Amino acid sequence: MKSNSLNDDLKKRTKYFAVRIIRLYSALPKSTEARVLGRQLRRCGTSVGAQYREAQHAKSDADFISKIEGSLQELAETSYWLELLEEMSFFSSEKLRPIRQETDELTAIPFAVILHTLGKVQEWLNWQHWKCCEPQKGSVGSNPTLSAISILDRGF
Repeated sequence: MKSNSLNDDLKKRTKYFAVRIIRLYSALPKSTEARVLGRQLRRCGTSVGAQYREAQHAKSDADFISKIEGSLQELAETSYWLELLEEMSFFSSEKLRPIRQETDELTAIPFAVILHTLGKVQEWLNWQHWKCCEPQKGSVGSNPTLSAISILDRGF
C-alpha cells in the first residue's frame, strides 16, 4: 500500500490509541481483578497499531487483508475489555466514552480498507479472466463475480 495522508493519519491514530490504552491501564486500581482485565486490554489495544503497520509491508493483497483483519480482531477484543471495565465499575461510561468511540471509529476504517482492497482484487480477477479465456455459456467462469468469489473462498 502506498504511503499517503490516510496511511500517515492511521499510523498516528493507532499509535495515539495505544498511548491512551496504556494510560488507561496505568489509571486502573491495583486490585487483582482490575489488573487481569487491564493486562488483556493493554495487550490487544496496543497491538492494533502494530498490526496496521505490518499490513503496510504485506507481500500480497491476501496478506494485507489478513493483517488488517488481525487489527480488526484486536479492536473487537479491545471493545470487549472496555465493556468489562465499565461493567465492573472500574470506570464510568462517561470516562470510557472517548476511548470506546475511538475504538468504534478505528474499527470502521479497516472494514473500508478491506472492501477497497477486495474491489481491486475483484477487478484484477475479472480482467485476468476475460483476458485469458472466453467463458463457456452457463459455466461458473461466465460469471466473473462467481469466479472471483470462488477463488477468494479457496483462500486465493
